[in-house]
Amino acid sequence: MLFILLLYSVRCFNLNSWNITYAGWCLYIIVLHFFAINLFNYRKIIRQHLSFKSDIDKLMLLPLGTIIPCWLVQSQSPIDSLKALCPHFIWLIYYLLHIWKPSEKRLLYLLGVMAIIVFFIQIIQQFTYPIVVCGTFDENEMLRKGLLEDVEIRNGLYRFRLNTNGIFTMIILFYVWGRMKTKMMMKYFIVFIILLASIYLSLTRQLIVTSLVTLILFFFCGKGIKTKIASFLFLFFLSIVLWIYFEQLFGEFIETTSSSTNEDNIRILSAIYFGTNTIINPLTLFLGNGFPKNDTVYGRFLDDLADYWGFFPEDVGFIGYMYFYGLLYVIAYFRLAYKVLFVYRKYVPTYIKMFVVATGLISIMIYPLAGIMNYLVWSILLYICDLHIVKSSL
Repeated sequence: MLFILLLYSVRCFNLNSWNITYAGWCLYIIVLHFFAINLFNYRKIIRQHLSFKSDIDKLMLLPLGTIIPCWLVQSQSPIDSLKALCPHFIWLIYYLLHIWKPSEKRLLYLLGVMAIIVFFIQIIQQFTYPIVVCGTFDENEMLRKGLLEDVEIRNGLYRFRLNTNGIFTMIILFYVWGRMKTKMMMKYFIVFIILLASIYLSLTRQLIVTSLVTLILFFFCGKGIKTKIASFLFLFFLSIVLWIYFEQLFGEFIETTSSSTNEDNIRILSAIYFGTNTIINPLTLFLGNGFPKNDTVYGRFLDDLADYWGFFPEDVGFIGYMYFYGLLYVIAYFRLAYKVLFVYRKYVPTYIKMFVVATGLISIMIYPLAGIMNYLVWSILLYICDLHIVKSSL
């Protein structure tokens, strides 16, 4: 069931034939199912060791506070707001995992399968395009972005948007990196190279840079001189390879970055706009403007901002999500990250800490807790943290 939920959360890797209407109905059924299971297992749940219960509750319930300002400021009805906020109840999976009690190994296997599927889609569709099934723009998106093709081309490669933001790949990449530092084995090395290739094939500069920076930041984490020597040698040889093929791998990225001044200016203006329209009113500052339902006046207003000005709340990270859900919601995320990285640092696996750091580094552009996929993935990782915390107390 969890694997099906993961597929649903990424729209089957942005399947071209994905039906939004049917998917919305499925979401309501899933949420009602989660509520029912939690209700019938309430006594069992409260007996579990839930280190992040208060954080999960805040992230799930604080968005409900936006219903009032969204009604008063944006004229969106409470019913429409409640429908738009329905995905937040996916956080209930955190409690369900404590009932189902899957092992860490099994959960990592599921995340690894998702990462490998992403890699094979990226590779196969490079050769089969224009015959592809995932990751293309629809006609409205093509018009909005001024594209002639239904995919972008970067560095001579097709960039498929698979709705994962590299999340599954990063988690398993960091996990395998940790295993390699413990014991260098060929199977880990091969998987690590595949995952690095998948990060590159995402053709997303923020993701590539963040992954490499995080690996470097955690370079000397680990006990024993042999581990540090092995890590140094591996990164040394990787650096040589990157230096030799730097122009072929990153030449166009650098040219694109140097010529993307207009895009960067739009992002800055977008951040200023959404930031200003958040802090201008105490109600929206703390509770946000609310999340739009597509067919409402508020939803069409944000669509017009995107079409005519290129302003997307999702493009400006935590500033955009502060516009949606308010300052208290963003503080709840940073509090959760603080607990993982500092309060429970002795117990949390290194690969999870690496993931939290990596997603935090790009939070100015990509908010770490955006959408169903992130609710599921973070719930899984926090459950794994609980397993380690409980194990350490035995």
